[in-house]
Parts: sequence; structure tokens; C-alpha cells
Amino acid sequence: VGSEMCIRDSYQGSGGCFLVASDPADDSGRIVGMVGGEKKEEGRYELRRMSVDSSIQNRGLGTLLIQQLEKECTNASSIFLTCSNVQYAAHTLYRKCCFTIKNEFVFPLLGSKAFRIYQFEKSMNRSS
Repeated sequence: VGSEMCIRDSYQGSGGCFLVASDPADDSGRIVGMVGGEKKEEGRYELRRMSVDSSIQNRGLGTLLIQQLEKECTNASSIFLTCSNVQYAAHTLYRKCCFTIKNEFVFPLLGSKAFRIYQFEKSMNRSS
């Protein structure tokens, strides 16, 4: 009940949405993917909690979840998200779905290494 309340308050209560995908081949209803769209301000949504089970990655579920999220967030003028430089598969997915890097935040580490956070964004071209 606690997590349901959190999802309702954070996503659906603010005009956003939270989507869950289950495995149709599994009678137990095993969850294999999810994504949330949290409304941050008028027309602007943050894509959050994107996850696809490793056993079915690279089969199109991530793309389908993002496409459905875009449909559900009907008054979105843009959708943004953040991810780190080590989330290579996520970068590929977001670029495939037409997100572009808008900002980069660099956090120096010891030596010549750095940890980076990228802010991806996609403008939604909604016809009136």
C-alpha cells in the first residue's frame, strides 16, 4: 500500500503517469518493465524510474514504454531525464527515441577520471 500511495502522489496525482509492463508469457504477472512521467511544471515532465528486466532487454520494450509515456502525458511540451556516463544502454535507448543531451554536469574524481551526469530532453511536437 505504501508504494502505491507514493506512485499515486508523485505521478498520477500531479498529472503524470506511471506505467508497468508484465510478461504475458508468465502466468504470475511478473513485472518486466516500468517508467514514470512526473509533471514538474506546466508542459514539462521528467522521465523517471525507467527499467527493463535484463532478461528481455534489446527487444523493444524500453522504446514501447517511452512511446506509451509520451502518449499518456498528453499536455507535455517536453520530456527530460538524467542519467550517468556509465549507463551506456540507456544513452542508446534515449537517442533512439529522439532525446538529445541538453546539459552535462561533471564531477571530478581522483586522477584524470570524472563522473558525468547528462540531462537528455525531447521536445514534443503536438498538433493542435
